[in-house]
Amino acid sequence: MSGRRFLLLVVSLTAVSALGQELRESTRTEHAFQDLSPQARQWQLTEPQWRRYQELMSGVRGLWTPNADPLLVLGAHAKTAQERRHFADLYVAREFERVEGELAFQRAVTAAWARNYPQHNRINPIAQVHPRQDAIKALLEQGQVQRYGIVVDSNCSACDDVVRAFIAKATQGQHPPVDFFVRDTGGDGQVLTRWATARGVPVEATVQGRITLNHGHDYTGAVPQTFVLQGDGQWRSLD
Repeated sequence: MSGRRFLLLVVSLTAVSALGQELRESTRTEHAFQDLSPQARQWQLTEPQWRRYQELMSGVRGLWTPNADPLLVLGAHAKTAQERRHFADLYVAREFERVEGELAFQRAVTAAWARNYPQHNRINPIAQVHPRQDAIKALLEQGQVQRYGIVVDSNCSACDDVVRAFIAKATQGQHPPVDFFVRDTGGDGQVLTRWATARGVPVEATVQGRITLNHGHDYTGAVPQTFVLQGDGQWRSLD
């Protein structure tokens, strides 16, 4: 075989090998695109945006907030004000859809209680009795507290601190249930559920009865007010 023919053969084989490699890479890219597309579409993201989210989550962002959603992560790491605004719009739209769904379900659950168990109140009225603090402490230590009643106003930072603490307690397995009474709702159920959603009251906790939401316009005095329900069916104030 002449040197020229040998050179042409080598060039041809090299071209074929390069083409094969290119086809394999193209196939892998196509498969990756197919794998990513459903997730990207779910969040209304482009493929480059989804890949950037994955890259960010593989770094320190994933350590800071391992379960953060793509819109929050991409918005927090936006490169321009326009990009940040875009992700903010998407994020708010998703949150609006989520909150509206949870509020609608909470209203449906409340209606179901009234429809199926009209003779059973989920809470008892709180008697505003003020016993000695050492007696209340003894009740708590003896495990005689059946549930808590927390009276708050909707625009009260001190109340919100107490609410967050009792939400955390109510979601623990062995902790007594908590009844929240919000005084300034005007008797509007939607105002009450919006208050609860803004403070992160878990919907599943209200469905299970571990947390109840109630209008508190019957109560006066300083807030927050904290009550305990004893084993004898009597409410006592902790304040």
